[in-house]
Amino acid sequence: MEKQNALCYDESYVKRVISQVDWDFMNTAYLEEGVIPPFNIRKHHGYLATFTPALPYVLIEALTHPGAVVLDPFLGIGTTYLQALILGRKPLGIESCHIATQFLKAFVYLFQNSKQISFGLQEWYDVKSSYNKDFRFNGTDFPKSFHLLEPWYHPETYHELCYLKGCLSSSKNTIFIALVNIVLSNSLIRLSSQNRGWGYIADNVKPKELRPKYLFKTLENKIQSLIKDIYYLRESFSKSSYGGIAIDDNIIQTSIFQQPLPISKRSIDAIITSPPYPNMMDYALSQRLSYYFWNLPFEGDVRNEFATRRNRKHKNANDEYIQLFFQFNSYLMDLLKKNGYLCYVLPDFHSDNPKKIIIDKIISAMKDNGAKKIAHFSRYISSTKRASNTSMASLDKELIVILRKE
Repeated sequence: MEKQNALCYDESYVKRVISQVDWDFMNTAYLEEGVIPPFNIRKHHGYLATFTPALPYVLIEALTHPGAVVLDPFLGIGTTYLQALILGRKPLGIESCHIATQFLKAFVYLFQNSKQISFGLQEWYDVKSSYNKDFRFNGTDFPKSFHLLEPWYHPETYHELCYLKGCLSSSKNTIFIALVNIVLSNSLIRLSSQNRGWGYIADNVKPKELRPKYLFKTLENKIQSLIKDIYYLRESFSKSSYGGIAIDDNIIQTSIFQQPLPISKRSIDAIITSPPYPNMMDYALSQRLSYYFWNLPFEGDVRNEFATRRNRKHKNANDEYIQLFFQFNSYLMDLLKKNGYLCYVLPDFHSDNPKKIIIDKIISAMKDNGAKKIAHFSRYISSTKRASNTSMASLDKELIVILRKE
């Protein structure tokens, strides 16, 4: 039976609340004393084009009540998922990238089993202290994809990666495996000798000079930061009245375009997402080193991506983006309950950018699927985010579009 209190039905209240938000999030005055603040999962993985955590946090608080089902169909590493979790909603996510879902499932697993973290940490210390440069490995023990890593790393760093790969493969300690998988997924690019950004990784441009990086020191610092955040979240939950912990079955590994999905129509209270911007990102390709390490289905994930950077020069790329956007927008509207909310974060291109026409067409057509626009706002993208992402260097604003299903 559908809960009647899952959504905020007072439209005037919603408009008043969201109109008072500083969408650039220059301060945290919107938080009440004693409330768990937004959780920044981004510091544990340098994934492309992730949400500012406060953005989905505020939308979830304003539009829904505890118990609401909140979906992000372009889940990434789970920023929306985790804000829904700490706010007592039921998170649900769809993501085509195996690297992203592996990361988030490992994080949720540690969250659920935080009392056993010390057992995983002890094995990490044993592995780290047992390493020596005389270690020899049999290359045939690793999948072929693993050996594709060698040109990207200094021989000493690659040697350490081989040792760690062997330890992970032989371990039965699931806490240890989750800890290392999270921090390693966040570090493989940094540990490589290609220091010119994700675009060079995506385009398979190997480094010309190999420089040694310190794997164990890098991972040690990240493990300590990760454990600190896991304990902080658990402590915050124990002091709050928020709901229980979600299970990773709510993290669906597939593409939004792979129909049918295991989600019933009219079962979702709110959808909060940032679809891929038109032909600006290569999500799977940017994570190629992680795909090599874990021997995950790289080519399949690349094919399942939507609006990729690698297609930016195709003649019909913009028209294809519009048509695909219409397709998944229609599907998302079918998933929403009556009066449910659909919130998009989209690029706010300058008037002289040809891609502005794409976004204008998309927004103007949303009413055709029974969506009523409640509000839209513009927010500035931080200079730090733009500086670290060449595809977004010329994009200084984003649009937040809030719709309601009639």
